[in-house]
Amino acid sequence: VDWLHLHYNESENFDVGAQKVNIFREPIPSSGGEGKDWGFSVNVLDNRLIMKVNWFETAQVNSPNGSVGFLSSWGIQSVERQLYGYLNRNGRIAEWKHPLGDEDPNNPGQDANYLKPNNVGDVNDFVSKGTEFELIYNPTRNWRIAFNVTKVETTQANSAADLVRYREERLPYLEQFFDENRNSSQTWGEWYWIRIGKPLANAEAANGKVSTALAKWSANLVTNYRFTSDSPLKGFAVGGSMRWREGATIGYPDIEVDGIIRSDLDNPYSGPDLFNVGVHASYGRKILDGKVDWKIQLNIQNLIGDDKLNAIRINANGETAAWRVGRERYVQITNTFKF
Repeated sequence: VDWLHLHYNESENFDVGAQKVNIFREPIPSSGGEGKDWGFSVNVLDNRLIMKVNWFETAQVNSPNGSVGFLSSWGIQSVERQLYGYLNRNGRIAEWKHPLGDEDPNNPGQDANYLKPNNVGDVNDFVSKGTEFELIYNPTRNWRIAFNVTKVETTQANSAADLVRYREERLPYLEQFFDENRNSSQTWGEWYWIRIGKPLANAEAANGKVSTALAKWSANLVTNYRFTSDSPLKGFAVGGSMRWREGATIGYPDIEVDGIIRSDLDNPYSGPDLFNVGVHASYGRKILDGKVDWKIQLNIQNLIGDDKLNAIRINANGETAAWRVGRERYVQITNTFKF
């Protein structure tokens, strides 16, 4: 049938970049992805009404994990190197054991101080599934309306797998120092929890969860009307747009699970929904004896919208940590000449 069309697509990609290693100096495979989408479209009313529905799935593997990458580079180093210094200052260097068994070349039989591997990093995987609905309607030859709505959910997996392995192998050794004072106000156990324990626990808890960092729902509406050649307003066109985004997650409260304080990923703090409306108007005609097409257009963005301060990050205690100035009204006039 001419009015119904089916589609199906598959794709793969990979990234060729600098070689990264994990905390154990083992090479990390290059990031890559694959995706597929399928659906149908319907064209009716002499192609004046077009509807398209699309389902999609994408997978991104070995994606750089910036949220816990600092653990591999600086979090572990801050604990290990400071512990080495603490034992050395107190004449207990014989108790020190390097995480990977490196020996000090200047002191045979003694393990070396810790130094993070060059180009160390961490990765995780993301799987996204979603649905897109698009509708284009032309009530007349001069009037066009386009509307779309999208729902997407992204699930995180294999987050901080190498760091979990480090913890399982290293924690039994580190725990013997946890009750000792690192300084006058903090024990080594408390320092470990701040630098490694809590961030790593949060990374583990994120596995299998639907990420809410991005809006789950979004919608857009655009319309434009061009006056006909027999109208007194010949050459003029008017239109508008609407954009809505569901509020994204901007923080998490803390909860205690099995005696461990971690972020409550099931009850996030959400930011406000984003909504704005814009309008545009234009006039065009031929000039210079029909040799040049001239068009002048006025665009007003965020004619209706929130230009107030909005919270973009909230601390675990519920206090706002960062703000964003709302989008201000923006007026633009452009002139276009085609010849």
